[in-house]
Amino acid sequence: MKEFGEDPASGLNVVAKTGQFGDYVTDGAINATIPKDEKLDELTSDQAFELLAIRREKLGLEPGQAAPKAGRASKKAVAPKKTVKAGTRKKK
Repeated sequence: MKEFGEDPASGLNVVAKTGQFGDYVTDGAINATIPKDEKLDELTSDQAFELLAIRREKLGLEPGQAAPKAGRASKKAVAPKKTVKAGTRKKK
């Protein structure tokens, strides 16, 4: 984990981390993937801020605004089963 300080655009603390799918930069609200040709140790704070700015622009967000959460598909309401009276069954 590497810290870069406060992002001038969002005012949030920027940190580089290693995740399941590779290295990324985050300010707590937005995550931006670090390209594979760049090393985490050689990344400068200006590059980190630029990656976050590009990601915000791609998502159409203002600085400091959080990315939308992924929603789950809602379940359809199931109609209640009709009750059958005990005396209405057909005889064989």
